[in-house]
Amino acid sequence: MDTSTTRRNLLRIGTTTAAYAASASIVTGGIALASQANGAALSVSPQLAKLIADRDAADAVLDQWYEAVWNPAVDRSVAVAAAIPHVELVTPALPGSPTAPITWSTANSLGIGHARGIAGIPAQRQNQGAAWQARRRDARKFVAAHLRRERAITQAGRETKVLRRQEDALWEPITRCDKAIEGFPAASLTDLSAKLAHLEKVGSEPDGLLRTVQADVGRLLAQGSR
Repeated sequence: MDTSTTRRNLLRIGTTTAAYAASASIVTGGIALASQANGAALSVSPQLAKLIADRDAADAVLDQWYEAVWNPAVDRSVAVAAAIPHVELVTPALPGSPTAPITWSTANSLGIGHARGIAGIPAQRQNQGAAWQARRRDARKFVAAHLRRERAITQAGRETKVLRRQEDALWEPITRCDKAIEGFPAASLTDLSAKLAHLEKVGSEPDGLLRTVQADVGRLLAQGSR
């Protein structure tokens, strides 16, 4: 299981790849026609090229961090949590009851809920018989053991929670570059094509993308850009 890209994939949900592909196709067609008409080679603006290169470099740093730091930490947390044993408690059947003794286990959510229900009944509303009071004590004992186990599992994942701050910091330059690329005023159809190709590659669908592309196209039409 790849645990390093889970959060990144969540941030990329919502990408309309087909829309980007269609837009890129239109732009690419325009570039091809312009190139044929003018016989000139087109290149991406240096500022835009640098933003894309800086973004790729920051992304590579994050990928390396996932591989060297995050994945090993997740593996350690999972191993520690998996080694924490489940707790079982058998409470005797009530006198005169046709049911068998009850086994509560932290591996069974229904059993946990049952024990919690008994332990949570206010004392004044509990059956005061000795057998029921013994079951109530068993339920409270089991619930306490369950809570201790839950705290141990939470503690096992503490390392990854601390690392989230590092992850956020590594994402910052990537996010800055993405926003700068999205808002970069395309000086040519080549710039616009490069922007769309970048957005498709990283799976980004920013708010107002259509307005941004329309503004670029309007500017290029006005200046007669290739």
